[in-house]
Amino acid sequence: MRILWYVSQLNQSGGGDRYALATAEILREYGHNVIIACDSVGPAASFDGRYDLSSVISFNEPDKSKNSYVKKVIKKAFGLWPLIKLIRQERPEMLFCQSEYDAIRLMIVTRIFRVPFRVHIFGQMYQFRSDLSKYSWIFKGDMPSILKSCPGYKDNLTEYSFVGSPLTWLVNEVISILKYISVRKADKIFCLSEQVKGEVKLLYGKSALVLRGAIDVSDIATSLITQPKEISNNPNILSVCRLEPKKRVDLLIRAFIRSNLNGTLTIIGDGPELDRLKSLAEMRSDIIFMGRVSDVQREEALMRADCFVSMDLSDFVITVIEAMAKGKRVIVSREFDVDAIGAEIDGLMVVDANVQALTCELDNLDSMPGPSAKNLQILSELTWQYLATESIK
Repeated sequence: MRILWYVSQLNQSGGGDRYALATAEILREYGHNVIIACDSVGPAASFDGRYDLSSVISFNEPDKSKNSYVKKVIKKAFGLWPLIKLIRQERPEMLFCQSEYDAIRLMIVTRIFRVPFRVHIFGQMYQFRSDLSKYSWIFKGDMPSILKSCPGYKDNLTEYSFVGSPLTWLVNEVISILKYISVRKADKIFCLSEQVKGEVKLLYGKSALVLRGAIDVSDIATSLITQPKEISNNPNILSVCRLEPKKRVDLLIRAFIRSNLNGTLTIIGDGPELDRLKSLAEMRSDIIFMGRVSDVQREEALMRADCFVSMDLSDFVITVIEAMAKGKRVIVSREFDVDAIGAEIDGLMVVDANVQALTCELDNLDSMPGPSAKNLQILSELTWQYLATESIK
């Protein structure tokens, strides 16, 4: 099958890039012809050579991150023509995209070429502060219900509770309507959790399939899962993420400082929160910031860790699954959709996203149960192989 997968950009900014690249790689191994198209490719897009970018086609659009909302929309509109030319040239049999906004482009081109398209919703609409669509007429009526189902979203409501200038308001209303129509036109909709599945039903009146990928089959360390190590006397706590507000690494730092642990907190990643987080760490030698590292360095740090912690607002975190696959104990925030991956999973603890609750969990780390053999079946359904197979059915 000839497949074209469209993403806005590839710049190793997070799990979304790995999601597309890894799934496309497996689909090719299964004999499918997969092209990834994007507006721009960053210098770190290959994850230190882990992924082959020879089948990635970039439209070489300039960076839009600093543009106003209206300018971003205008540039997106002009960027439609290169996608049309590529589809006309390659004649794919199926189209994928990775966000509700990108679905607008695919909906337009599929009206021309009569090709089915499927939407992978990577994340939640209320997860990002800059997303004005939540305040539009077509979506804002559902806000109370969604906030009730996920209280953590409240942290991402901004001053845009009314939307700036009349032009910004008008553009946002039009884009939101197009987004609504586009998602409803999709052949299939995939999402990462039961939480988002409910949001899709509420916002779009469509049924979504919960389908996730985070690891390769070869990443599952069976012996470490079935025979987990004991917590060491000087435990190493690990966090791996982009350092931005929604990751809530500040909670982890405060909890670690307040805890009685005689160990080390290692933080991998960079981002806009780096300086503030270093300030919170109070120059302590037992809190180590490694910055952005290679996959090899990250793997080494993970193998040294006694426990992996993520206070991310997200309902699904790829790095959490990677840690579970290596037999690590994991602590996640209440927003993480444990039920979607299997409520019976061992070695995973869910806590409220506050300093007191996390401190208590860290203080009792030595009594936290480890993973077990029953995790193996759950992890097998979180592989890129499983995602690739199910996405084209």
